[in-house]
Amino acid sequence: MCASTSRSGNGADQSMDDAEAVDALRQKAARLEKRWQREQAARLTAEDLLETKARELYSVNQKLRTLAERLEERVEARTRELQEARDRALIEAHHDPLTGLYNRRGHEIRLEEAIARAAGGPERLALLMLDLDNFKEINDRFGHHAGDGVLRHVARIVRTSLPEGCVVSRLGGDEFAVIIPVGEGTADIETLVGRFRERLNVPYEQEETSFSIAGSIGIAIFPDHGESASSLLRNADIALYRSKTAGRNAATVFEWSMFEELVKRQEMSSALANSNLQRDIVPWFQPIVQGPVTRTVGVEALVRLRIAGEKLLLPGAFLELANEGGMLHDIFRVMLDKGVAQMRPLIAAGQLQYVSINAAASDFSFDIVTEVLEALERYRLPPEAPAHCCHGCKFP
Repeated sequence: MCASTSRSGNGADQSMDDAEAVDALRQKAARLEKRWQREQAARLTAEDLLETKARELYSVNQKLRTLAERLEERVEARTRELQEARDRALIEAHHDPLTGLYNRRGHEIRLEEAIARAAGGPERLALLMLDLDNFKEINDRFGHHAGDGVLRHVARIVRTSLPEGCVVSRLGGDEFAVIIPVGEGTADIETLVGRFRERLNVPYEQEETSFSIAGSIGIAIFPDHGESASSLLRNADIALYRSKTAGRNAATVFEWSMFEELVKRQEMSSALANSNLQRDIVPWFQPIVQGPVTRTVGVEALVRLRIAGEKLLLPGAFLELANEGGMLHDIFRVMLDKGVAQMRPLIAAGQLQYVSINAAASDFSFDIVTEVLEALERYRLPPEAPAHCCHGCKFP
């Protein structure tokens, strides 16, 4: 009996151990199940988060791509705007807004280019300078609107009267310039200029007003009259000045003698500006006779100018320059003072009745009556011994 009970007890114990082991395994399995479920949930959550972030990143990338494309378009558009603005600025910098022709800067560039092409070869080119005659009168009488219309008309005439390949510019005001390729000869230049002048001289109608247009032209040829842009411009301008002084509405081809005359003129102008008129103006007295016995009754004081203590110059050599420099009345005052002073003894002695002093028209814008009276008083000449002027005025 005892042995049987022992075996039963051992069996029960074994059953309990097995139950505990099973329970432990079940618990472990449950824990593993929960752990797997947690891991699975975490993995699903991670996948959902990753998918969400991927979608967000894709959306951001799409937005960035769109922004990049828009930015690229804006950069391209702005680049085009800047290029167009640059092109417009270059055009405006080198072109005259009124006529559309090249301006002075554009002309200088094209002239340099034309000279570079012609240098060293048989080709020549002519530089034509045109200045409208009496254009200021059109502006003053009809206004700048009419003057602008005339300038545009002249620009059209120049463009359409000359062959292709010519470069036409408006240098400013009423001054135009044309670069004309002339090949190896220059015989056609006069024909071209003649045809152009004929068209220019045709009256221009604007707003029921007819304008007569004429121009003075100066021409210089490369390389005969200069091998640089500056020398050609200078010499064409000298020829233009000659056309103006010859009576306007003329065309003149430059000659080197003109340049030599200009140098002499500039030297004379400088010498005149630096002279001491009180010292260098010298009156020469020419007798004025009267009656059958040719009795001398007076003298005419003729002006001479001594330059640098050397020879005396006649009025034709310096009076025009003196007029341009505003010195004519200064010369008149010196001649009045010296003429009265040097003839005073003869007038006071009764050997002469008067001294005649030449006066220019511009002198009458001054109070020369007072100046003559002051000279007579200064040298104590009697009022009955008057001085005369070239216009026959007497100052008692």
